[in-house]
Amino acid sequence: MIKSLSVSSENSLPPPDSDDLDSVCSDELMGSQSRHWLADLMASDMPSDSGELGSVGRDGLYVDYTFPVGDLEMKSGVRWKRPKELCMSPQFIVDGASRLDICQGKLSDCWVLSAIASVAIHPNLLKKVVPLTQSFEKDYNGSFTFRFWQYGEWEEVRVDDLLPTLGNKLVYLSSPERNEFWSSLLEKAYAKLKGGYRALEMGYPHEAMVDMTGGVTEVFNLPLVSVNLPELLRNLLAKGALINCANGKGPLEQKNQLGILFKHAYSMTAVERVKTSNGFVDLVRILNPWGNTEWTGPWSDINSGEWRTVSPEEQSRLNRVRREDGEFWMSVFDFQLNFDMVEVCHLTQALGEPDAGVKPWNCVMHHGDWVPNISNPQFLLDLTEVDFVPGNTTKTCSFIVALMQKYQRLRRIRVHLFLHIYPAHPKTTFLSSEDLLKIPPICYNHYASGREVIIHSSLPPGRYIIIPSTTKPYREEVLLAGSERYLSLEHCKSLVVLMDVSFRRKYTEPDLTISYPGFLYLLMKLETMIRKETSLRGEEGNNLKQQLQMGCLIWIS
Repeated sequence: MIKSLSVSSENSLPPPDSDDLDSVCSDELMGSQSRHWLADLMASDMPSDSGELGSVGRDGLYVDYTFPVGDLEMKSGVRWKRPKELCMSPQFIVDGASRLDICQGKLSDCWVLSAIASVAIHPNLLKKVVPLTQSFEKDYNGSFTFRFWQYGEWEEVRVDDLLPTLGNKLVYLSSPERNEFWSSLLEKAYAKLKGGYRALEMGYPHEAMVDMTGGVTEVFNLPLVSVNLPELLRNLLAKGALINCANGKGPLEQKNQLGILFKHAYSMTAVERVKTSNGFVDLVRILNPWGNTEWTGPWSDINSGEWRTVSPEEQSRLNRVRREDGEFWMSVFDFQLNFDMVEVCHLTQALGEPDAGVKPWNCVMHHGDWVPNISNPQFLLDLTEVDFVPGNTTKTCSFIVALMQKYQRLRRIRVHLFLHIYPAHPKTTFLSSEDLLKIPPICYNHYASGREVIIHSSLPPGRYIIIPSTTKPYREEVLLAGSERYLSLEHCKSLVVLMDVSFRRKYTEPDLTISYPGFLYLLMKLETMIRKETSLRGEEGNNLKQQLQMGCLIWIS
């Protein structure tokens, strides 16, 4: 499920059909605080070798007491079980990890699952997120580790393999293969990263794609796309981009007459030009993370007459299958009629070794936070390498700028973000208040509440200044610029708003302001430093007051 579609901003373990499950899940998701939720069930008196209190259960396996859950309290029929309690021979991966190993459960996190499906298309990317050597056999201790990209770094997340079940069936994400669990455990790890399963309710696919790739994202409003759509989509997939899509015009997760669900995230897994007896047709292959509920119109999997015009050899090339697995083909024409938003994630150097044919985007990133009563930070963007577009003599440089607020979902905050881009002289390093009154922005976004706001534009080669802003201070933010070509993004030296946050927090209150006692403490530290310096120099202390005043002036300014 996606929270908004406005551009500005488990033989099988099927999802349980019990009528009581929705209320059970609701109970389990009511709270948000971490707790030792398995203490009575699996607590061990044995100390942990790792020094982590209570991390080993009675079965000698790892238990993650820090996993955030709500008010389930083991009394509503839901039981947390290990895979070995659900099947005879659990496997981490069966016959290779695939985009089809995903069947959504009772959690409205299709935005996460569609991203997982897109990641599974790229082997090198998948093994970055999912270490494939893990198993339920060699070195098994009840824990599994996954990696997610968090604001410039790959972060490891360790979880136990206890999964919520009802009637011995998984409540949340499962695989069509009864004994395969990599996707279920990946979902649990991502939930831990975000603050619990409840935190995964509703969201944008591009948020999860960034967390699993370190990529640069953009959002297309399909009705406004004026270029050749089949060519655009083919080029994006050929370059390794991840693509998700949705239709936001109807009631939440209700389907239209041809089976497409409203406000539901899908993955685009292929774009092909197909030879038929009537000529060529452009088709797209779409995956529904539910693992069922497919398109029933032209080119659908079951009983579609259009496929009779395609030779068996061509169908084999497309790996066409006739089954209800959530993946289906449809024409680009029908795609445009039934979807209105496409989210694209361009892979960057954060991935490391890319798959064959994938050219990572260049990406520059700055971290910091906003402090009130100080001008918004400014950044110099230098565009030098022009795009190559056959037949187009206009020299422009395409780029994406994104402003991202850190830990927005974990902290459950909603802050509006804004971006302005101004033209600048080649020697300009900073725009004053007077300059900003005279120079209109050439690119900007409307205020949007979400983890990030994005500007995708093409501008002539030259220097530009980016000014990000937010409706609330004291927020940690990341400014990111990406392009297929070279670009430069530097923080304007005239401002020190984004100074080292960890250093500043040593001497400030939690909101980054200095209290009066804190100011006196710093004043005494400054006086001690000046006395030591003058003593070492053998100078008289007559100028102490003058130097102290100068030090205060420097600090205050």
